[in-house]
Amino acid sequence: RSSPVYLVMKKDTPQVTSSGAQKALEQTNRLVGYNLVLKFKENSWTISPASLFGMLTYSVKDSELQVALDKDKIDTFVSKIARDVNQNPKNAELNIENGTATLFTPAQDGQKLDVDKTIDLINQKLNDPKLEGKPITIDLPIGVTQPEITNDKVNELGIKELVARGWSSFAGSIAGRVYNIKLAASRINGTIIAPGQTYSFNTDIGDITEETGYQTAYIIE
Repeated sequence: RSSPVYLVMKKDTPQVTSSGAQKALEQTNRLVGYNLVLKFKENSWTISPASLFGMLTYSVKDSELQVALDKDKIDTFVSKIARDVNQNPKNAELNIENGTATLFTPAQDGQKLDVDKTIDLINQKLNDPKLEGKPITIDLPIGVTQPEITNDKVNELGIKELVARGWSSFAGSIAGRVYNIKLAASRINGTIIAPGQTYSFNTDIGDITEETGYQTAYIIE
């Protein structure tokens, strides 16, 4: 005759309760109802509800599903924006030969997106109950990066920028006139004018004669 076998029962609770799952569902529906727009000047990048849903991740805590943005996915998205807006600063360049500037490139500031701050702003907006159901716009935090070599480091002449630029077409001119224009331009190109100095175009291009290299051609009076 067999003896009875007594089973020891142990109560096991689910990792996620029904109420916990319901809260996660409600939070998910709330998050995917947002249309997120990130802006910088005239450029904008949109995180649509479908894209936002694809960035969500779930974890278990205290019998509830916690809903959050997946750090790697949102970091990838923001890093793509950074590649679009980031610009390296440009160092100033100045070459002077025989009193003439043969090259001058003004320094230019760069710009860089703060990726971590952008992600923080996105999370703050998504978790703000006051914004539920409203379109969200975030101005991207762009910082200015300074060049290592600024204008004042490459010269002591006070050269800061291109003051003026002129443009004129001489298409259709005869060969002699084209030659003369190029010759005159080469003689004034890179001329450095000190503050307060009077500039003379006629002095710089010199006498316009065959002896000084010019060719016979018509002129416009």
